[in-house]
Amino acid sequence: MKATSCLLLCLLLAPAICQSAPSDGGDPRAALRTLLYVRNGNLWTCDAEGANSRQLTKSGLYATAQWTGGGHALAGFIVDSELNVRRVNLLSDEGVFQGAIVGNVVQLADLPGGRQVALVQRPGDKWEALDVPSGRSLTGVRPGVAPSLSPDGHTIAYHIQSHVEPISLASSVVYVTDLAAPGKPRRLSPPLGKQVYEGNASYAKFFDGATEFLCWSPDGSRMVVFRYIFENDDWGGSGHCVTPVTRWAPTPLTQLGVGSDDLQWRPKADSPQIAVTQTGRHGPCWAVLVEGEKATSLPGLDAEGWEKSPQNSHSLGWSPGGRYVLTAADDDGYVALTDVDARRELPRRLTGATEASVDATEQTVAYVRDGQVYVQSLASLASGSGAGKKIGPGKGVAWRQ
Repeated sequence: MKATSCLLLCLLLAPAICQSAPSDGGDPRAALRTLLYVRNGNLWTCDAEGANSRQLTKSGLYATAQWTGGGHALAGFIVDSELNVRRVNLLSDEGVFQGAIVGNVVQLADLPGGRQVALVQRPGDKWEALDVPSGRSLTGVRPGVAPSLSPDGHTIAYHIQSHVEPISLASSVVYVTDLAAPGKPRRLSPPLGKQVYEGNASYAKFFDGATEFLCWSPDGSRMVVFRYIFENDDWGGSGHCVTPVTRWAPTPLTQLGVGSDDLQWRPKADSPQIAVTQTGRHGPCWAVLVEGEKATSLPGLDAEGWEKSPQNSHSLGWSPGGRYVLTAADDDGYVALTDVDARRELPRRLTGATEASVDATEQTVAYVRDGQVYVQSLASLASGSGAGKKIGPGKGVAWRQ
């Protein structure tokens, strides 16, 4: 009887022992190296070596998913035919249903103290912040579009859109509000200005420009906005700027044109660097790294010589530690990883990849090629040798953070 009890105890403790014991060369962060992906509408996980695959759900409902709750839970996104989110199911990391948020969830974020919040876009250009998983409203329904919570979990930025006649220009003003006091929003950027009519000619002047929120600094103290001014039936000026959240004090980001897109701030609290994909109006794209007033083309995506630049590039973002920028060159059919500090592209590109994600330890990249999920060590990309390991069909790769 005693031996049987000991055996049962060992069996009960085995999962916990396996989970806590480092499985990757003694790496204490090995538990983070769990990959989440979607296969046939269900959530699956595997380890960084592509082994131990597990199917967590059987409903076949999900288009994509993310880790949440500090990496201890999951959120499965259900979309409509136009790819708008209509429901997010909240699950344990074992796939057990724990609740749902109904509506077009544009952001699901962790808050200090272990709480979570969902920002939901409502019909009629309105938004709402909901507690997770209870669904209790934290802000009430408020006017505005594209709400975004700062990384520190304190401030929500959003746009109030307007349509300016007679030039038919839709534009917006950025507002911010504290999540703890949502009833007191503050207009960050200046108002749109006024229109002046002279005879048959019509003029519209936005004295300090209409603005659009683009991204947060890692500490939530600053944001990047796009500012544009329309004068005399033509663009009077435009550009990307960085401004503090507490007041409107824009500092221009140089060498970025109207078509610049996919802005993401480096995920380091003291970093001034922003990764950008810049799009030519009638030509190719290239990726640049912006720091203050200096913009540097990333290796492999050089702005010099338009005919040499890859068509339709876009940024896939930073690696979690901020060492690498991932950039997809769609028409050329690859994803490139650039070591930002070394200012060099890793020799081996992910040919044919359409999406990619680097794990929290920055040792492994997961990517999707021809509808198949692969994992590959960054060491092999850096050395130019080796190949990825195929896990199987899937999409929407996301590492536990």
